Amino acid sequence: MGKFNQIDIFTTLPAHMKTRLTVSLKQRDIDRAKRRAKAKGISVSKMIEEIFEESEPAVSITETQGAAQWLLARLKQAKYTQTKSDSDLIHTHVKRKFA
Repeated sequence: MGKFNQIDIFTTLPAHMKTRLTVSLKQRDIDRAKRRAKAKGISVSKMIEEIFEESEPAVSITETQGAAQWLLARLKQAKYTQTKSDSDLIHTHVKRKFA
């Protein structure tokens, strides 16, 4: 097995904060990462951030969307009820009202 070296990468926390992450890689992989980042004109850290941003876009949902998702899940679990046509519903209503 090849020798591993360490490369330090900064990961993004809340928008303005970063923390250090140490990753162990083979020297050839470190060199490849540095060359690729240099070719893009960015740091290795930024290149890693972009990889994760592309593969897992941050999606936040509103409270209303969360409630809608919850309701849809509940409706999928609900027992099926037979539906009636509008004319049948009107007929039933009129019959009850004027009976």
